[in-house]
Amino acid sequence: MKGADLGPAMGLRKSSGGGMESLAQRFEIDILPRSVMAKIKMKSNSSAKKRFKLTANGRVKRKAAYLRHNLGAKSSGAKRKLRRGAYVSKTQEHQIKAMLPYA
Repeated sequence: MKGADLGPAMGLRKSSGGGMESLAQRFEIDILPRSVMAKIKMKSNSSAKKRFKLTANGRVKRKAAYLRHNLGAKSSGAKRKLRRGAYVSKTQEHQIKAMLPYA
């Protein structure tokens, strides 16, 4: 039984050496079985992560534009309305969702 596999699912293999050796020397232990090794993952677009959030219903929320500069020319009511969020158009939702594969 020298060199026999004790359990490939457990990641245990018996070493070929014999005699009085410690348990750590007797068994080579893999941390993860090969079937559980990391798979390739898609990257999320970093700028999209910061700008958009997905709602529970699958809509995409965004912040309103035009609230960064030239605020003196805008009325208080206009600026107040710009503080509210908005939803991305239905025609562009698929583009945002493609940039956020795990959202």
